[in-house]
Amino acid sequence: MPEYVAGLCRMEGSELVPFDTIKFLADNHDEAVRHAVGWLSSTDAAMDDSTWLQVLCNGSAFFSKEIGQNLMGPSPEADSLGALGVQHEM
Repeated sequence: MPEYVAGLCRMEGSELVPFDTIKFLADNHDEAVRHAVGWLSSTDAAMDDSTWLQVLCNGSAFFSKEIGQNLMGPSPEADSLGALGVQHEM
């Protein structure tokens, strides 16, 4: 099972700079993104309109999305995948 890193980031210049991160294991990229989105609902990090979620595997980002405060509703995990434009694999 590969190790993934999810980071809450802000854009500085032309690159995303993390201000909060978590490491975890996942079976695949889709599962990793779901895990990262779930983490958003439990983190105490201060998010604002310029916050990005980035997910990396082996040091390479495969998912980067500006989230702002879109996920701060009553049920972030349930609604956030759609809000982030994540496609579900069937």
